[in-house]
Amino acid sequence: MRIVLGAAVLAVAAVTACGTQPAPDKNVASLSTTDSTSAATTTTTTAPTEGRPQLRLDMTEDESNKVWQPYYRCYEQHGVALSRMGPNGELQVPSKPDPAKEKEAAQACKGKLPLQPPELDTKGPKYRDNFHKWVQCMNDRGLKIVEVPDTSVDPDGIGWTYGEGNTIGGEQGAKIERECKLAAFK
Repeated sequence: MRIVLGAAVLAVAAVTACGTQPAPDKNVASLSTTDSTSAATTTTTTAPTEGRPQLRLDMTEDESNKVWQPYYRCYEQHGVALSRMGPNGELQVPSKPDPAKEKEAAQACKGKLPLQPPELDTKGPKYRDNFHKWVQCMNDRGLKIVEVPDTSVDPDGIGWTYGEGNTIGGEQGAKIERECKLAAFK
């Protein structure tokens, strides 16, 4: 409740501050201008990534989870039920997602959304070569990995999936995937 009230106060203050000009103080000297336009206004914009937490390629799973927690809490504070692991390790998915709440939470929480490691920037000049090295390393270590197109973010995007007959999974597969990613993208 305190967060919502605080956000409302900030929103009102921002609208009030931006929406009106204060009356000039009669005790302050001012210069008249010959220009017909009023004083120039300066606007500052922040980059969409400014202030967001940054993931590192070499983070442990625990470290990464800690970075993600404020983002998840923010979603929950905006009424979005998140999937959870059940007592027996099964994934418990909320029964009725609310797209309107999810959209509002995404907007409200975007400043807490962790940035991916810079090495994984798909627009980086070495990304594709490093990606191929990552997949090759996983295959060399026994995982059966197949590169596939991934146009979810980029029309020329690439991704990977497990190929037929893959028998390595679980912790061993995750360890190989992580070690190969570190080796390929460092």
